[in-house]
Amino acid sequence: MPDWYASIRGTQKGPASLADLVDWIKNGELASEDWVFPPGGSSWIAASTIPELASHFKTENLRPRPKTSKIVRVGLPPPPDARAEG
Repeated sequence: MPDWYASIRGTQKGPASLADLVDWIKNGELASEDWVFPPGGSSWIAASTIPELASHFKTENLRPRPKTSKIVRVGLPPPPDARAEG
């Protein structure tokens, strides 16, 4: 089972399976604007850009990304919002 990570409202979750991410979308926890780090990836990407996830997003799951996030994870680069903080 590949390890996915997500930055949801500034909080990192994972490792998780792709099925976990789909469940988080369905329960409104993961929004299309949130950042996801895919297995074998080199950077965080918007969840909406991942084809396996994109079809699960609904309008009611859309919300703005947090302006700041405090994420610490050894071995993964920080998501884009955290990089801006310095």
